[in-house]
Amino acid sequence: QGEESDKQVLQFVKQKLDAREPVKFEIINYRKNGEKYWLDIDIQPVFNNDGSLKYFIAIEIDITERKNAEHLLKDNFTLIQNANNRFQMAVKAGGFGVWEYDITTKEIVTDDKVFEILKSKRVSKEDAYKFWKKNVHPKDLDRVISNLINTIKTGEPFDELYTWTTPSGEEIILNSAGIAVRNNHNTVTKLIGIMSDVTVKEKTQVLIKESEERLANIIEGTNAGTWTWYIDTGATYFNERWASMLGYSLEELQPISIENWKKLTHPADVLKVEDLLALHFSGQREYHECQLRM
Repeated sequence: QGEESDKQVLQFVKQKLDAREPVKFEIINYRKNGEKYWLDIDIQPVFNNDGSLKYFIAIEIDITERKNAEHLLKDNFTLIQNANNRFQMAVKAGGFGVWEYDITTKEIVTDDKVFEILKSKRVSKEDAYKFWKKNVHPKDLDRVISNLINTIKTGEPFDELYTWTTPSGEEIILNSAGIAVRNNHNTVTKLIGIMSDVTVKEKTQVLIKESEERLANIIEGTNAGTWTWYIDTGATYFNERWASMLGYSLEELQPISIENWKKLTHPADVLKVEDLLALHFSGQREYHECQLRM
């Protein structure tokens, strides 16, 4: 993290992790070269059969493009019209379609990219809303409409994932995000937003989660001791098997930290481990592996 990383979000995440609860959040992060980017992070706890915490699994998705597009939409409608050419180029480069929903007439105006994403022939703006409702999957329709209504009432941004059935019967996953546009009387009259096909990303997340679950099963099946060290925060997580290999319970070793780990490690081996870690961090070693006495 860095100076623009939301401290309140980080505090909230810490509270959730301390309570051993799942947490999903978005935050600004920084690369080694100082470049900032947005992450969508989903952290899930994994528990033993007796209910004790084994470790956390985290899935991180780079959402910088989506956030950049949302920031573009936060400009007022007049500015978007005046800068339409540049905006369209940015949206096209990101693979987004642009839509505008008139709350009074229920007409939806879109660019051609929207219907390309929907894998459908273009329909008129008068029929677009009925067409949209007809093809949103029934399991998602009530939720999405409810959140649309909430955006109209409160002016809060709209950001939804939902399944769409194409005219050919194929099911794809869409992400629609938008903002409310108010008139001179501060009444929300329109919604302007972007749409993208996130089927591959969402299915990849499912595969990643399944892969993580398989890995967890393998770790459990092989009775391996595991540890996780977050370099930037110093937070560490060890499983019960790791503690038992040293003749302790995990509870006896609390609070676990890198400093406690050093105290349990032979002094001569601490220096060796630090040297090997430095080689790994510098990219001279592809992965970290060492033998040590504890």
